[in-house]
Amino acid sequence: MQQNKTYISIDIECDGPTPGEYSMIEIGAVIIEDGLKRTFFAQIAPITDKFNNVALRVSGKTREETLAYAPADEVIKQFTKWVAENTKGTRPVFVDDNGFDWAFVNYYLWKFTGNNIFGHSDFNLNSMVKGIYNDPDKSVKELHDRELTHNAVEDAKDNAKVFLKLKANNWKPI
Repeated sequence: MQQNKTYISIDIECDGPTPGEYSMIEIGAVIIEDGLKRTFFAQIAPITDKFNNVALRVSGKTREETLAYAPADEVIKQFTKWVAENTKGTRPVFVDDNGFDWAFVNYYLWKFTGNNIFGHSDFNLNSMVKGIYNDPDKSVKELHDRELTHNAVEDAKDNAKVFLKLKANNWKPI
């Protein structure tokens, strides 16, 4: 029996390359549906002392700015509540562009809630694009209408738009 699913495009910004050693500083999510109206966005205070200025420059943030963000445990509990409220009666599916975002969110969910509301896997949009185009070098970034902004909710929306275009085209190249 196939379970109804709610696909959620999620993007994060962080201050380094690996969860646990470095911190997620933004999380953005959007329910993948026409209009892309149901969104979640939060800025998250670091959970470690370690950070990388190069990574912070990608999102245009400074360490000092991030230290004033909301506590991670509060944000992750709010995020989990938002996911649950927006997926009632369905299974939430985590959609990201390459798995990097999944690693951070998975770590934070387990650390702060003791569970991952999405289960143990993500829907990797970049891999899907490679398969649809039958080209291991094809990238989801080539299908975006613009360069990513490195604002987590805006980037999540951009990935959701690609998902919706591919779905509307019966999962064939667009």
